[in-house]
Amino acid sequence: MDPIFLLQLELHGFLILLAAILAFKILTRRIRLSGLLARKQDGGQISPERLQLLLVTMAMGAKYLSSVLHASNGAMPDVSPDWLYVVGGSSGIYASVKAITTITKN
Repeated sequence: MDPIFLLQLELHGFLILLAAILAFKILTRRIRLSGLLARKQDGGQISPERLQLLLVTMAMGAKYLSSVLHASNGAMPDVSPDWLYVVGGSSGIYASVKAITTITKN
């Protein structure tokens, strides 16, 4: 057997097992997700900046995972600069809103 194929098989198995463990811990509430998107002030309403940061992060992760799974040469794929701009902008929005709320709170 080809060693690269074995490494890819091990990687796929590891990722599937990791996802299963995370799903199990979330379903059994050992990893709590309550308040993940809520603001600490304002009565715990959903924070739009946290939601957009989570969605962008999940989209970026899914895109990169797809690129890794479809790579045929065994090398890690490059990250598109467009995705880096999107993630950087999303993080910048979150940090800006966090800074503004911290400054106005004091």
